[in-house]
Amino acid sequence: MAKIITVGHLVTSSNDARDRVIKVFEQIAAYSKAHEPGVLTYAVTIPRDDDGVTIYMLEEYADKATSDAHLTSQPVQDLINLFTSQPVLKEPPTVYQLEPVYSFTKPEAMKATDPYIMFANISYKAGSATQSLPYWEAVSSESENNEPGSLQYRLCREEANADRLHTIEVYESKEYLWEIHAKSKQVKESVEKTKDLRSGLVHAPLKMVSGFLHR
Repeated sequence: MAKIITVGHLVTSSNDARDRVIKVFEQIAAYSKAHEPGVLTYAVTIPRDDDGVTIYMLEEYADKATSDAHLTSQPVQDLINLFTSQPVLKEPPTVYQLEPVYSFTKPEAMKATDPYIMFANISYKAGSATQSLPYWEAVSSESENNEPGSLQYRLCREEANADRLHTIEVYESKEYLWEIHAKSKQVKESVEKTKDLRSGLVHAPLKMVSGFLHR
């Protein structure tokens, strides 16, 4: 069965509330690492340009059965109880249910002490997202084979919106992203050949504060 990637964008009601929520996410990550081998990624991240209230959760599951079982675990139920019983969220979370199209993770991703993470939402004109896939494949292949500082790359479809793609990217540093990866022939060609297909692009640079990027 296909792997499932979930990205959760949460805005908490205060900095203290965010700390409370992160503590519960840390408990979930520890539980998943110890008891749920099918939970492949459970990374707690915050914006690099930190507003004090935002969390991005990056999660990957081996299959739907693993994802469903994870939701019934006691630590996740504790999180749901916190959300429903305490005013820790400013607004309902935005959750992206994603399917990986091109994906790799290098062993160095698990060892990095402060990896530079980028989550991107790319919107396309109606019906044109699939035309960009060969260019994304070239970018992913170059990153995997010839960019040692590109530690993880996932190009994903969104279940709820066929006209939007997402990337989850992990680099050894901010400088590696912009000075090496972004200047590659494949990235430049992708931008040039698909810019007229796009209708929007939003980047979220992230810092990992807990959990694990892969195993």
